[in-house]
Amino acid sequence: MNFKKILLGSAIFATTFGFIACGGDSSSTEPDPTPVGTDVNPGDKIVLPEASDLNPIEFSGISLMSMASGVEGTQKIVVSGLIKLAADFDPNQKGATFDPATMTTQIDSVKFAVAKLADQTKQDINVPVQIAPERVSFSGSEFLTSQLTGCGQFALYVVVYSSTVDQNGSAPAIYTAVFGDDATEVAQGTFTRAESECAAPVASSSSVAPVSSACTNVTANELQLSNSLGSSLTSINFATGLADNPHVTVEFKDGYATFVAGAGVTVVEDNYTQTTGLLPQGPVCRESFMPSGTSATGVELASGTWIDITGPDGILYPVMIKKTMMENDSKGTLTIFYFK
Repeated sequence: MNFKKILLGSAIFATTFGFIACGGDSSSTEPDPTPVGTDVNPGDKIVLPEASDLNPIEFSGISLMSMASGVEGTQKIVVSGLIKLAADFDPNQKGATFDPATMTTQIDSVKFAVAKLADQTKQDINVPVQIAPERVSFSGSEFLTSQLTGCGQFALYVVVYSSTVDQNGSAPAIYTAVFGDDATEVAQGTFTRAESECAAPVASSSSVAPVSSACTNVTANELQLSNSLGSSLTSINFATGLADNPHVTVEFKDGYATFVAGAGVTVVEDNYTQTTGLLPQGPVCRESFMPSGTSATGVELASGTWIDITGPDGILYPVMIKKTMMENDSKGTLTIFYFK
């Protein structure tokens, strides 16, 4: 794809859009004094910044999945993957003189845009993400297609601004990384908005609607599963809170814990309808949890992750992993909150 290289946003501060003069090295850059409005005019083409030759950013496993949203006339696009700093990044590769003892490289901001593949017309979009200095997790990140105008195939583009700062007073180096500036990444970021959505009444993207009007109240129960003492509880039937006819058994192996599903039980990830590491506030409905369809059997049960477990009777039991502690390759303790 042959894009003109114009930035989607400011290098560090994400409150306004503007031109930025970006070179192909790690030297610091300054915003152009001429501001550009955040509104997108009909027919504007998608334009991307020039990615820095020297860049600390790695895109890992970026992908999109379409799901039912529970809002008439729109679907939910779930974003998966991770943005992180390269462990071996050296900002002094191209002549900079940062002191390794006092320098800090970090992620500053992330910008999103979409474009219709047929004509490359751009539309801005809001995608919530969890930004930390070393990584940006897309766990729980999603957007509704009702934010878009028109139907057909669209591609999601991501621009990441990062920098190296030295406490000794050296001028900061600012880097630009772009997801979507080659054919492989465009394919990873492509999704379809059905033509039927353009004909149906579309709810506002700011509206929040439950997946179902029904509400089955559930409460959180804390439980510890462990094989450290040999006779400790490692299996659980969520309906009874006991080990009889268990829904899952915890297996500790190779330094991490996994769920082994019982007969007729499905175990899937749910980091899309709930926020990683946080319990829901106030009354909780079983219908507010939506299994992703991605199997979590064999996936590490890391602290803070959400898992949806459905029994043979079709009843859903959401589980949040509170804490995983390994004693060795085959023994450990898992503390969870499960809802029933």
